Amino acid sequence: MDANKIYESRSLEGSIEMSGKRDKNKNKDNCKTDKIEDKDKKYLSETELEQILKAIDNRTKKIDIKSMLAICVSALSIVAAIAGAVTSYVRLENKVDNLCERMDRLETRIGTLETDVDDIKKYLYEDGGVQDQLGTINSALNIKVIAVANEETIDIVDGASIEKKDVNYVTSSFTDDTCIGVDTKGNVYLAEDLIDETVLLTYNEDDKEIFFLGQYNKEYHWNGYCVTNAYNSDGSLYGICESNFDDGNRLDYISFYNSGNNEWTYSNRKIIDKQNTGVTKIYSYIDQNVKDFTSKNVRRTDVLYADKYIENIQPLLIKYYKGNTVDGSFDDSTGNAYEVTYNNDGTVRLLYVGNFSHGYCNDSTGKAFSIAYSDEYGAYFCNKGIFSQGYAKEHSVTSISKEEINDLLKNYNFKCALKWK
Repeated sequence: MDANKIYESRSLEGSIEMSGKRDKNKNKDNCKTDKIEDKDKKYLSETELEQILKAIDNRTKKIDIKSMLAICVSALSIVAAIAGAVTSYVRLENKVDNLCERMDRLETRIGTLETDVDDIKKYLYEDGGVQDQLGTINSALNIKVIAVANEETIDIVDGASIEKKDVNYVTSSFTDDTCIGVDTKGNVYLAEDLIDETVLLTYNEDDKEIFFLGQYNKEYHWNGYCVTNAYNSDGSLYGICESNFDDGNRLDYISFYNSGNNEWTYSNRKIIDKQNTGVTKIYSYIDQNVKDFTSKNVRRTDVLYADKYIENIQPLLIKYYKGNTVDGSFDDSTGNAYEVTYNNDGTVRLLYVGNFSHGYCNDSTGKAFSIAYSDEYGAYFCNKGIFSQGYAKEHSVTSISKEEINDLLKNYNFKCALKWK
């Protein structure tokens, strides 16, 4: 082998060897470095490692709890939202149900209202309804006002309006061509023109101005309800008379007239044969009212009616009589008639129960009695037995108590007030 090649080979080997040595040395240096680094590191004990792992585990748990709480809160929010939505839906459903019920009720009411409207229309416009009634009222308010033409006609009208006499049958005595009178426009009316028509007749008799509201039938007999108002020349009221007639027959009457000395007589009676049964009252009243119309402008609404007039003026009742009358006088033999005279304070001054004749307490049966108040003794006394011309034949000297009075009267049914002093 060539020496040079040998040398090169050795050199190469040496180089390789040296290289190997250097590599070894390098590895040694690296090992030295690793050893140095290992010396700098701190190794954890098992306890410290367990603590670190435990801390990591706790932190993980905390993170999980927070997440779970967040999830729960979100879930609760969703549940609350759903619950709210459900509640709102239920409320809405209830409202819809209520609305449906109200609509049903409204529909029922509308049906009822429609029925009522139909009834109202019938009441307004059908025969006998309001329209007809208003027409009747309007016609009544615009009735003919006629001034009576002559004395003969006045006498005929006056026969139906006499308030003091209990006349049963009253005939008008009109004929077809009897002149009734003239209206405010100058139109002349004959009896045949006014058959069955309510008219307001005006005339003067003596010092009285008379207003008569009534009608007669085709037989020229007074028929239906007739009313007379009589006024004094100064415009004050003298009297009112109301009567129901049936083909000329007076069935009943109500009258209220000035009987003198500021006393007013009221009668409300039914006429049966020649006797009239009912009530008569005597009032004390000073009338200061004056009418505000004349025979030229009088209307039906100006006509006065006794009961309403008395209700308005409230006069003082001083006497009450219950029983029959004949020719305007107290006349009753039934034994059931009675008369009460009052003091100004409304207490009883005299009560009489028994028969009447010619306007006085007249009773020979011995069953009549009176309870009278004595101003001298300040007490009531009861008188029994025979009465003549308004007085008892025998007078009691012993007063009677309220208890004894009530016991005496317990079987009677009085229609008037009995207030004892």
